[in-house]
Formats: sequence, structure tokens, C-alpha cells
Amino acid sequence: MTKSAYLSKCVNSMRRNILRFGKNRTGAASILLAFAIVPLIGFVGIATDATRAYMVKSRLSSAIDAAGLAGGQSFFKPTRDADINMFFDANFPANYMGATVSGPDIQADEENETLTLNASATIPMVFMQLFGYQSVTVSAFAEITREMQALDVVVAIDMSGSMGSSLDGGTRMSAARQAATDLVDILYGNDSSKEHLNIGVVPWNGKVNVTTNGVGYDPDNLTAVGVGAFTNPISGENQSLLYYAGNSPVPFLFEPDSAWKGCVYSRYIDDGFEDSNADILLPPVDSGSKDWLGWQPIGKDGEPLDGNGTEIKIVQAKSAANLDNDITVTLDAAPKPGNILIAAGTRRDGDSYNVPGGWSSLMNYKADNNGEDHRVRFMSHVVSAGDGSSYTFTADDSRHQGMTLIEVEGLSDSNLVLDTDGTDKTTSNSLSLDFDSVYVNRDGALLIAAGAFEDDDLGDFSWSNSFQQQSSVVQASGTGEDLTHGAAARIVYNDGSYSTTFSAATGGSEGRWGGMIALRPASRCTGSVTGGECSPCLGHGITPLNNSKETVLAAINDLTNPVGTTNIPQGLGWAWRVLKPDAPFTEAVVDPDYTRQQAIVLLTDGENFGGNGDGYKTVFGYGTTAQEGMDERLKKLAVNIKANGVVLYVIQFANEGTDLQTLLKGIASGPKSPFYHFAPDRAALQAVFKEIANHLSELRLSR
Repeated sequence: MTKSAYLSKCVNSMRRNILRFGKNRTGAASILLAFAIVPLIGFVGIATDATRAYMVKSRLSSAIDAAGLAGGQSFFKPTRDADINMFFDANFPANYMGATVSGPDIQADEENETLTLNASATIPMVFMQLFGYQSVTVSAFAEITREMQALDVVVAIDMSGSMGSSLDGGTRMSAARQAATDLVDILYGNDSSKEHLNIGVVPWNGKVNVTTNGVGYDPDNLTAVGVGAFTNPISGENQSLLYYAGNSPVPFLFEPDSAWKGCVYSRYIDDGFEDSNADILLPPVDSGSKDWLGWQPIGKDGEPLDGNGTEIKIVQAKSAANLDNDITVTLDAAPKPGNILIAAGTRRDGDSYNVPGGWSSLMNYKADNNGEDHRVRFMSHVVSAGDGSSYTFTADDSRHQGMTLIEVEGLSDSNLVLDTDGTDKTTSNSLSLDFDSVYVNRDGALLIAAGAFEDDDLGDFSWSNSFQQQSSVVQASGTGEDLTHGAAARIVYNDGSYSTTFSAATGGSEGRWGGMIALRPASRCTGSVTGGECSPCLGHGITPLNNSKETVLAAINDLTNPVGTTNIPQGLGWAWRVLKPDAPFTEAVVDPDYTRQQAIVLLTDGENFGGNGDGYKTVFGYGTTAQEGMDERLKKLAVNIKANGVVLYVIQFANEGTDLQTLLKGIASGPKSPFYHFAPDRAALQAVFKEIANHLSELRLSR
């Protein structure tokens, strides 16, 4: 066979074998699978790891949204960031899908009331590691914006005298003003007004001034309006007129007198029948068996008269001293009938003076000076016709003693005492005696201070703070145990606290003691139950619902000079009337076509206390004896308010009383935060008002 033929045969044989191999299918699936397995594993790994990343992303977004809303609810609270982290952790469990979390990062813009949260999570890859991907990071973002819902809210603030008490470098009243200002700032934000946000302010004490705040009363601007015939529930007379003052929308059953201060009595008759009363009801005419078409204005029967100290005149004074068990003081002239004699006596280490017939004890103080019971006593006597110029006072033992007798014109003939202060010192060689203070809760009073020094050569003494010495005497025994006695007085024309210091220029002293007393001018209300002065109507009226931030803040900042007693039903009742669209206050929109919340924020620092001239005419009793009756009216009133769809926030301020706590928890919309709060101090009160503002706000996820 030739070489070329052999090569041709080999080529043909190879061609046939190749064609045969190409037509053979044995083992082809295994080969193809071997080629396909690598991309198939890649696709499955991508799907699995992508699903894990999606699940982490979804859970992270849900957690950041929940945390953001929680932070929005506590936006102005110190626990805000802690709340955010707590809610985030609760919604994104640790090591979820093996993820490592960074955040949430918190950014709060208090000026624009927005809260921004960012968080990320890194997920380790399983299958994708085959392709060089060790992990994947996902992130979530949320922005929370606080928005106001339509809201009407009335802030009712206690302005009784105790709100003037010192607290944290200021007063309770100043703390309340600041906290209420914070609430308004939060609700309005940077806006000067908001279309569907309306706030009213109702100050109150034992009664409520129902005039429009800042508008004075003009008797010439009184209007009589004809109505259908009705029976006046106070007088029992038939009438067909109601009366309106130009500075109040409140209808009156009687004409206010020319000196009307702005307050009204409750629609309450103490006749034992509940349907005779309308103090816990809303509309003026919804009364039951009585025609309560209006209110009774409080006149001279329930208001302090104008006694401001100008009617007080010190006519004469005289002192005497001796070592005996009786002492006689002889005035330069016989006192005038109707005037008041004030006796201010001191005794060294012995019994106090006895009270003579026809005299009244005003103060009896025992000072413990180095174990010696020194005494100071004030007494009063209304001068009668035929009274002479000499007056004798006795004690049950003989001691060094001094007595000053002062004749005064223009003092009350009963219930003289406004306040007293007894004082003593035992430090040797001090030449002064400090009288800490007496408190005058009205315009006008006479202050008298009497002091004694145990010394044998003391003279040239004086009084501070405009107190004028009336008379003095030195009782010299020759034994080195003398008594220097003096008395001073000051007429004041404003309410407040007053103090003085009794000082000597020479000598030394071991025992010093004395007392100070504030006495009432002759003017007083005619409707007093106890004979004492009536508590005054506040000078601050009602600020009706309005949407002006400036107006509301001005009304709050004007709340100064708290005075009078505590009558919670008065404040809460008028807050309700201001909040609702029913007359007399009609600023609220009737049946709005949008969702609206209505709320009252009530702040008080004390228990109900019956007072002369208060809104209930002291029918429940005077002082703490009135609590039970007034508390029951408050409970019934609160039930009606809450049934009327009003949310009631109640703040117990700077008063830890458990009985008060039980009462206020019961009238609030709930016994716990955010409806009931106890605020012991200034910082706590500000936090409470911020929490309430938070609760009144609405949150939304803006991004």
C-alpha cells in the first residue's frame, strides 16, 4: 500500500470516529450539569442573601418609624432619646438575621418641631462570599413632624394667696406662669396664630372675675335687656330684665353696684334640693326647678371695702413700767368713744398679763430666753362713752413689766387681727431684736411692734423699716435687772410682708423678746359669716378662647399678686363655660366640620377652703370645715364636664396632701399621667406642662 493511500485511510477512520462520538448521547446530562452548577449556585445564593437583606431592611424601617413616633410623643421630655432607643430595640431584636446595627442617630429640631432618625444594619453574606461579597449594608430613615390637631384648650390657674409662697428662688405663681408659657410656646411653635388652635385663660381664687381681662367696669355702660318673665332664684321676685356690663358677656340677675369688682356668686341655693342649683351645669337656663337665667354679681356684701390704711390715725400713746403685779397707764387725754385702744405689754420671766373686762386678747407670746419665760401680750378695747384716761392691767405675780397704750382711730371694732409674729433672742451682748414679718393680705393695715430688753443701762434705741416709735419706758430697779420697753407703729397701704428691727445704741443685753401684730382697718364686707374681712375678687379677668399667641401669653404673664382662698369648683366651672360655645362665652365654633379636641388644664396648690365672700357665700362653712361640701360639688361638676366630651388635665402643685391627691385623681380624665400630675417644684411643673402640650399634639411621619 502506498504511503498516500495509508494516510487517506487514517483520515477517513478519524472522520468516522468523530462522527460516531458526536452522535453518541451516553453521559451527556452529567457533563452539562457539571458545566451549569457553578452559575446555578450563584443564582440561588444571590436570591437567598437578597431575601435576608430585604427582611432586615423591612424590619429596620419599621423599627425606626416606631422609635420616631415614640420620640415625637416625648419630644420635649428628658427621656426622649431613651424612649427612642427603647422602642427601636423592641422592634429590632439584637442579632436579627445576624445583622450588626449602627444607630439610631437622633437629630431633633425643637424650633421646627421635627425629629430625624437614621440607622443602618450590616448583614453577613452566606453564598455571596463565593463571589467575594462578605456583607451587605442597608439603611433606614424617618422624619417625624409634630402637627397640631384642631384644639380648644382653657388653662385654669389657681391664684389663691398660697400661690405667692416662695419656691425655688421665686414663687409658686412665677413657676406657674413660666410653665403655662412653655405650654403655649410648644402648641404655637414659631407661629403667631394657628387657625384651629384656640386658648383661653381663667384665673381663680375663692371666686372668678368674669369680666374680659383688661377691660374696666363702667357703671354708665350697663345695659338692661328684656327677657320673658321669670322668677329670680335669689330674691324670689318676678322680673323680666337681665343686666349686662360693658366688659363682660355674663348676664346678671341684679344691677351691679358702682364699685363692682367683676366677680359673681355661684348659681347655688342652700335649700337641700339639688335641682335648685345650676353651679355644676353649663347653659345659663338649664337649671331644673329654678330660673337661673343669670348670675348674682358680688357687691359690697362679699368684697373688702376700700379700707386701705388712709382712715387709720394714731391719736396718742403712753407707756409705764414698774416691778409689781399690776400696772397703770394714764393717757394725756380721755380717748374718744368708738376709737380702739391697743395695749402692748411685756413682762420679764413671769406670768402674762390678765385680760381685763371689756378687753380682747389679740396675741399672747411666751419667749424662752435662757430658761426665763418672758411675755408679750397685745389687747384691744373699744372706747365707750364715760371711759377715763387711766387703765390698769394685772398679772398673777410681781415682775419687771412695761406697758404701752395706743389710741387709734379707723380700726375695725371686731376681728382686728390680720397676722402676728412673736420673737426672741438669747445671744448675749446683742443690741437688736429682729421681728421677722407679719403678712398683710389686703390693702391697708396698722402694724404695731412691742419689744423689751433685759438690761440695766439701755437707751437711745430705734426701729427700722419706717416704724415710728410711739412710746418707751425704762424700769430701773437698781438691781442690775432692769427692763427697757418700747412700742412702734407703722401704717401700710398695700398688701405684703413687713418686718422691723428694734435696736439700741449702747448697753448689752441677755434677753430680748417682743411681738408684732397687723390690725385691720374699719372697712369690711357686710356679708361676712365670721365677722372677718372678705377675700377680694381678683383683678385679672377671663381671656376668652382666641388664636393669638401674643394675647394668650400677655394674659398669662399678667398673673401676679395671688390673694384669697381656694375654691376649685369656681375655677373649673368657668373654664368649662369659656370652653363651650353656649352663652355667655360663645367664641368656640358650634359643631365644626372638622375633628376638634377640647381640653381644660387645671392647676391648684391647695384644698378647697371656705372663705368670707367666696363664690358659695360660705354656705359650706368657713375654712377647712367647707371642704367636704365643696369637694362634692367639684366631683359632680367634673362628671358633667367629662361627659360633655372634654379632656380634663389636673395638676397638683407643691402640695403633697394625700386627700387632695385622691380628689384630683378622681376628677381628672384619668388617675395617672398624662391626665393627673403631681408637681412638687418648679422644674417638675415645667416638665408636666410640656408633657401635656405633647399629649395635645398630633404626630405624623413626614418622610
